[in-house]
Amino acid sequence: MYQKLKDKTRGDLSGSVVEYIKQIIKPDIPFERLLVRYASEIISGKGEYTFNPVNKKYAFYYDLVMPSVAKEEVPKVVVAVDSSGSMETHELQLAAGAIKRLASLTPEITVIVCDAQIQQVIRTTEIETFLRDVKFKGRGGTSHIPVFEYIDRNIKHPDVVICITDGYSEYPTKKPRYPVIWLLTENHREPPWGQKVIIKEKDRYRGSNCTLTF
Repeated sequence: MYQKLKDKTRGDLSGSVVEYIKQIIKPDIPFERLLVRYASEIISGKGEYTFNPVNKKYAFYYDLVMPSVAKEEVPKVVVAVDSSGSMETHELQLAAGAIKRLASLTPEITVIVCDAQIQQVIRTTEIETFLRDVKFKGRGGTSHIPVFEYIDRNIKHPDVVICITDGYSEYPTKKPRYPVIWLLTENHREPPWGQKVIIKEKDRYRGSNCTLTF
């Protein structure tokens, strides 16, 4: 059973351990509503868009009037998973569940696994294979600086970056220009910027219990 770590530390070393995830746990997070917050940002700049017709998906499910895209490009979603030693197996199982759900909602997703350095980069075409046999490499210290450096070098203008972490990390001093959402474990330290969402396990917490802070 999951136990909170009272004295988490970030650590400094890179890891070389592979954590095999036998069970994927669904987190209690309404990802559709979380992503729709950035719908206008994702749509803008992605080609021509119009309110005639309106985006029926958002109008029906979320009671929101959003433009539809006339010449649509696929939005880029990046998910960064903290694989450091302070992340418990239970928390990595929740991370795997979050990846599985997000992969079903967006046609283009890149997963970056990082402790104090980049350990894995899983691209859209590799997600299905990855989820059949989940292996997170790392378990060393923690730094999110390599994550954002990699994104800036290799992924042009991501529409949203979703970081799954306990927050015991090192951060870039400058906030990125693109939206960043932190999916934080229950025992966490808050990052200095970005939207924060507390992850909880769906089966243990009935109803919608995720906590959003801005």
